[in-house]
Amino acid sequence: MTQAKFIDGIEEQQQAILRPILDKRLPIMCLSEFGAIPDDLDFEFEHVRRPSEEECENILTQTSTAIIGAVNEDIEKADGDFGIGGEPPEVMGVVSETNAERSVAEYEEQSEQK
Repeated sequence: MTQAKFIDGIEEQQQAILRPILDKRLPIMCLSEFGAIPDDLDFEFEHVRRPSEEECENILTQTSTAIIGAVNEDIEKADGDFGIGGEPPEVMGVVSETNAERSVAEYEEQSEQK
C-alpha cells in the first residue's frame, strides 16, 4: 500500500466512521455543557499531513540504516558468542543431544530415588 493510499484511507474512515458518531454526540455534549445546541454547529476534520518527497527519502534512508546496523550488530554478536570451535550458549528450550542425555539421566536418578 502506498503512502498516499494509506492517508486517503484515513481521511475516508474519518468521514465514514467518526462523522456519524460525532454528529450524534456533539449536540448532546453541547446541551450538557452550554444548555443549548448552537444553530451553526459544524466541524471539519484536519487534513492528514502528507510528507514531502525529501522527508520520505530521509525516513527511508534512516530506517534502512537502522535496520542494516541492527542486522550487522546481531551478526557480530553471533560470531563473538560462538567463535571458531566455540560452543553455543545453552538456551532454555533448545534441545541438543547433550541436553537430552542430561534430562534422561536426571529423570532416571529421580525415578530411582522414589
